Amino acid sequence: METLILGSLGVAAKEICQKHQLVNQESWEKLINNYQGNPQCLDITATIIKELFSGKVAEFMEYKTLILPEALQAELEQQLQNLSPIEIRIMEQIANQNQPILIAEIIKQSQLSIQETINLIQSLKKRLLLDVQLENNFTVFTLNSIWNQYLKNKSE
Repeated sequence: METLILGSLGVAAKEICQKHQLVNQESWEKLINNYQGNPQCLDITATIIKELFSGKVAEFMEYKTLILPEALQAELEQQLQNLSPIEIRIMEQIANQNQPILIAEIIKQSQLSIQETINLIQSLKKRLLLDVQLENNFTVFTLNSIWNQYLKNKSE
């Protein structure tokens, strides 16, 4: 899966929603944000909304969880195969957190050297798999919400 994240797809996102004849335009922005502006994720999800929810985005959004259609899961699994076992372990470690995690905690839990852990985190961030935030003057990390949900589903 080629990862292309756009902050706000604007017209392109609306075109994806219109192409699938989705209704409830007031819910489109939330849908786009949930799937982080990823056109492929949005297109796959819009197909499900059209087929199973009669195009009603608001009805789909009532479930208040990130739903990953089978086609999207297949794409994520394919991309997962391109990661090293150590990268996958770090991602799973972060996915198992209920809150953003400090880099010191990632280093501690990874049982790798500081250098190795920093390089892995940097690699995951470059691939847009990790989100970095500033929280209470500390830099914290979370998984991209799509990956977070996918890895949680996979471990269940």
